[in-house]
Amino acid sequence: MKVGGWNRGPGEAIFSSDKMDWCTPARILNLLRAAWPEGVSLDPCSNLSSIVCPAKAYTVEDNGLVQDWSDGLPPQGLIYVNPPYGKALDEWATTIALKHAAMRDAGVMHAIVTLVPARTDTQWFRSLMTGAEGIIFLEGRIRFLGGEASAPFPSCLIVHQFGTITKVQKLAEACRKEGALVFNA
Repeated sequence: MKVGGWNRGPGEAIFSSDKMDWCTPARILNLLRAAWPEGVSLDPCSNLSSIVCPAKAYTVEDNGLVQDWSDGLPPQGLIYVNPPYGKALDEWATTIALKHAAMRDAGVMHAIVTLVPARTDTQWFRSLMTGAEGIIFLEGRIRFLGGEASAPFPSCLIVHQFGTITKVQKLAEACRKEGALVFNA
């Protein structure tokens, strides 16, 4: 049975979807702009329907997993990741944690903000939290662009940062105003 573009059936995980590239809604981008008015520096998971409008983007054809995320990144730049959902989340979670650690070790000031389902019981979620400085549990369910209904799961923003604490504090403040729960790791 399909519910708003999401599959629901006997023996399935709570919900799944045939679609993996759910586009970020304006609500989330407005929260990011509260902290980074200059916008997103890099979106390694972009697609033609995305409204993120980053300075630099990688699509599935470019394979953002293998690209250098720090190349051309401005000081205190924002890397925004809304990874493909489903089985690919495990690889993306590991890659995000590794790229953050590599940039931090190289002294590259940056923030990586990742939008994912709040599935704290999964291994990919634990991998993604490696090295994270904070997590923001968003209030309500997100209605992704092109979605017929809200997602059937809660979502969160996981924040990895190095040298961008003031911007991350602004993001947390904007999210709190929207009713989100904000925790420092």
